[in-house]
Amino acid sequence: MPSVKPQPNIKPTKQCYGSESARVRIAYYAGPEKKTSYQPWAFFLERLQYDTKTKTVHKDFFIQQVDAKQIRKGILEDSVFNMIVIPGGMAPRKADELGKSGRKSMTKLLKEGKINYVGICAGAYLCCDTDDDYQDSWNWGYINAEIMDLDHWNRGSGNRCNLSLTKAGKELYELSTKKSKNTNKPTLSIKKPRIAPNGVTVRYANGPLFLLNQRKDHEFIGNKVHTFCQFETNFTKHKAPLIQKGSPAIIGGHFGKGRCLAISPHPEKSTDKKVGILFRQLLRWTAQVIHLEGDLK
Repeated sequence: MPSVKPQPNIKPTKQCYGSESARVRIAYYAGPEKKTSYQPWAFFLERLQYDTKTKTVHKDFFIQQVDAKQIRKGILEDSVFNMIVIPGGMAPRKADELGKSGRKSMTKLLKEGKINYVGICAGAYLCCDTDDDYQDSWNWGYINAEIMDLDHWNRGSGNRCNLSLTKAGKELYELSTKKSKNTNKPTLSIKKPRIAPNGVTVRYANGPLFLLNQRKDHEFIGNKVHTFCQFETNFTKHKAPLIQKGSPAIIGGHFGKGRCLAISPHPEKSTDKKVGILFRQLLRWTAQVIHLEGDLK
């Protein structure tokens, strides 16, 4: 019996939440799918601890919806934002709507460290590499990872996708969210007020499989790619091979001075508090609010 898709508990009415002085300032690009469903936006707000009474999100976050036309016209150059998020949907549709000028704007700002990139499912397909046939259209090469087994991209979906946290994932989970007293910069101290779980369960829906560190060009020399979580479940629809389990599920690295996070599954659709903590920590890391050993600074 197919799994029932999760439903958000809120139906937000605004396109902008939080304070522009927050440490993580997100431009959220839903793509053409925005016209047919509010749910990805609602799920994302829930994971930012949206409060139904005050109708705001956690103080660390500011988030605003943006569209392709605004991106092409340079809205990401506005100093308000330090992150672009591209959620699930269909990667080619999002890339086509953004066009070459939208991609060029993001690439420039990411290299300069003025913006950081988060891709979830479709957005993760966009920021990786495949072969040269796809590179010019919708695989942008922002992280040193190739997409494995693209022929079986539609390997299935379900709510019981198990992930294990790696050493980097656990370290990230346990980092304190208190500002360091020794600096005015938005970095975080490395106290450990909570214990990371060994694993979590999230939704998966045809997200990419990653093969790391295949590129040797100058953009990625000395650039460590973190694996934060690994798959512990195989989805095998349409005779997909048994290669998903043990492969990276959530990865992060640098592109120029910017950071890129690629998330294959859908942690933003989980109501598990531990998944929410991990998700927000991943966003803080991508915004360069917190750092791990091996990061370029």
